Amino acid sequence: MKIAILNSYIFPIPAVRGGAVETLIESLVKGANEDQTVELTVFSLYDQAAFEASKKYPRVSFKWLKRPAYIDFIDKNVTTLLRLLKRDKNLWQKNYLWQLVSKRKTRKLLLAEDYDLVIIENAIFLPKLFSSKKLATKYRGKVYFHTHNLHFRKIYPAKAFAGVISVSHFLEKNTRWCFGKQLPFKVVYNGVATAQFERRVTKNEKERLKLKYQIPKDAPVILFVGRIMPKKGVLEVVQAFQKLENTHAHLVIVGASSFGMGQMTLFERELSQIVQEHPRIHATGFVNNQELGKYYALADLVVLPSLWEEPLGLTMIEAQLAGKPLITTNKGGIPETTSATNSILLEVTENLSEDLAFAMSEVLSDLPSWQKKALQAQQVAKQRFSEQLFYQNIKRALKEMSK
Repeated sequence: MKIAILNSYIFPIPAVRGGAVETLIESLVKGANEDQTVELTVFSLYDQAAFEASKKYPRVSFKWLKRPAYIDFIDKNVTTLLRLLKRDKNLWQKNYLWQLVSKRKTRKLLLAEDYDLVIIENAIFLPKLFSSKKLATKYRGKVYFHTHNLHFRKIYPAKAFAGVISVSHFLEKNTRWCFGKQLPFKVVYNGVATAQFERRVTKNEKERLKLKYQIPKDAPVILFVGRIMPKKGVLEVVQAFQKLENTHAHLVIVGASSFGMGQMTLFERELSQIVQEHPRIHATGFVNNQELGKYYALADLVVLPSLWEEPLGLTMIEAQLAGKPLITTNKGGIPETTSATNSILLEVTENLSEDLAFAMSEVLSDLPSWQKKALQAQQVAKQRFSEQLFYQNIKRALKEMSK
C-alpha cells in the first residue's frame, strides 16, 4: 500500500528541529521503515540536517519542499504587523505566503504520483486542495485528516475525505463539529519512543550535567519541559519555585519558543531575564529529542502546568515514561494520559502558582513514596503509549474507516 503523509511544512521530518506533530510523524516513519506491506512517502520542509537523518530510513521516501528566504522574510514582516495590530507581542509567526506556495507544490506532487492513501497531519490549509476536480477525482475516498489540535472554524472536507483520526477523546468531542457529522472518527493515542525516556544515565553523567549548570550534586532538581510560551505555564512554574521553602532545590527549564529555529519571543526574553537573576533557575534552550532523556533522568520531579486545553500532552507522557513524579493540570486531554492515583493534577485557578508551590513541597518532602507512584505510572504508560502500538493502531484505524 502506497501512503503519503502531508503536514504543515513548518518544521522538517525527521524531527531534527523538534515539534510534537513532527515527532509523531517520525514515529510513523520508523514503523513504515520496518513494514514490508507499506510504501510510505513523507512530504517535508527541506532541511539539511533532516535530509541527512532521513538516510536512517531507506525504505521511506521523502519529498522535500524548499522554503525560499524571501517567503520567510515576507511572512515574518506580516507577523510583525499583526503583532502591532492585535497588540500581541508573542503572536506565533504566521506563514500565509508559505502556505500558498507549499500548497501549490503539494498539489503538483500529488498529481504526479498515485497513492492509495493520503494522510494530512494537522495542516488545516491543505484540505482545500482536494476541492479541485482533478485531486478530488483522483483521491476520492482516500484522504484522512489526523487532527492534533483544537480548531475554531469549520474545515470543509472535500468528497475525497474518508475519515478523521483524533489524538484524544477530548479532542474528538471538541473537534467533530469542524468536519461535519458524516465523517467517521477514530481516536488513536500518540506514541513515544519509550526507550529514549527509560534510558539509564550513570551517576557520572548526572554529575557532569549538574556541573554544566552549576547545580550541587545533592540538590533536588525540578524540571519543566516544553515550548516557552505563556499557555504552557512556565511562568507559573517559576513563580511557584520562587515561593518554595526548599532553598536547596534547583529548577531546570528545557525548551524554546520556536524549537530549534532560533527565533525568540518577547515572553521568552522576559523569562530569560528572570532566570539570569536567580542562581537556582537554569534554562537550557532548545534540546534535541534524542537528548531529552538525560534531562528527565536528572530530574527528581517534573512540573508541567499547562494553562490551555492540551489535545493530549506528550510531555506528560514522557515524564511518566521516565519514571518521574509528575505535577500537571487537568486541562484538555491531560487526564487521559495519567491519573490522580500516581500524579498530581491541579485545577487552573488564579492561585495556581501557590498550588504548584504546595504540590512541589509535598513531593519533595516525601520523594520515596512519590518515586514509587512514578514507577507505577511508568508501567502503565509503557503499555499505552509505545511507538509500536501507535503505528499498529494508526494502521487499524485506517483499515476500519476505509470499510
